[in-house]
Amino acid sequence: MAQLKITDGPGKFDLMCALFDGKQVKFTLVDGRVVDALIGSVEQEDGSKESWNLKGAIPFGDTDLRGVFKAYFSTRHRKGMLLRIF
Repeated sequence: MAQLKITDGPGKFDLMCALFDGKQVKFTLVDGRVVDALIGSVEQEDGSKESWNLKGAIPFGDTDLRGVFKAYFSTRHRKGMLLRIF
């Protein structure tokens, strides 16, 4: 399992559209790569309404990034951590 630092990502509205409308969101990783992700579920991480546990998939792009992932993401700071599952 690869753990990758997210340095930029979507705001709350774009995250909501990804979940409810099936739109893709972009995450910029610490190495500069930008990945398009589909979000399957969002869970509140704490009571701040700014910290989220995500599950989703990266269906396109670099073959080493494609697959299912879990992530922690802060919409306040637009940073987080992505954990590729397979």
